Amino acid sequence: MATVQSPPFPNFAPVLEKDSPASQGIDEACLERLYERIEAHIAAGWYPGAAIAMARRGMLVAARSFGVARLATLSQPAVPADQETMWLLYSQTKPITSCAIWALVEHGKLRFHDAVTDYIPEFARFGKAKITLYHLLSHQAGFPDANVPPEAWEDHKLLRECVCNFTLDWEPGAKVVYHSAAAHWTQAALIEAITGQDYRQFIRERVLQPFGLHSLCVGVPEALHDRLVGAYQRTESGEHEALADRNTPAFWRAGVPGGGGYSTATD
Repeated sequence: MATVQSPPFPNFAPVLEKDSPASQGIDEACLERLYERIEAHIAAGWYPGAAIAMARRGMLVAARSFGVARLATLSQPAVPADQETMWLLYSQTKPITSCAIWALVEHGKLRFHDAVTDYIPEFARFGKAKITLYHLLSHQAGFPDANVPPEAWEDHKLLRECVCNFTLDWEPGAKVVYHSAAAHWTQAALIEAITGQDYRQFIRERVLQPFGLHSLCVGVPEALHDRLVGAYQRTESGEHEALADRNTPAFWRAGVPGGGGYSTATD
């Protein structure tokens, strides 16, 4: 399946209308204490930047950014975090991918207790014939540590092949163990098998755009790459070290379905 070149999203109005915290019963002094705590954490070097958004009764009552989105390098200055910064969602991407699966269920395209092999017959390899959609959604598929190589991020024929070659650690349904990547790569392959669309395109068109979430992406268009936050880990010495595998255009485009989405705080 060819790489989808998504056009940049146009500017849209915020999903929620803004209102003051006090008008919605929020103690502004408490919010200020929260802001001070975040600023203190950044000053202490716990993390480079942050953003928060708070809504109540359908109104956006707080949205603020702190620190930097990207640290300075030898060749580039630091980039301050702002309301347009898109933050790496990590595993908060999982429910977004699963929402696409639920949309297919809602429209009668599959059922929760259908076997994956009903749609991807070759998935039966290595004893996986009994795995159902329910197993994938509930972390019971039996291959918690399986993953696909970066080469499969854009080559979705290879992606399907890799998913079909996952091997079991135990009988599906025997245990509930967190599947950090494999279950959602399998969901992505299912979406593509059923719809004939790149899973990223399906998520965008059927989950994100209908809700006005135009700054939430699973697979970020190149035109938005300059809005993306850098990914770092804090070392024992307190320095922030860039994660080499999370700061590349290939990762940003990939839309890893279990941990590669990006969003502004307000979306």
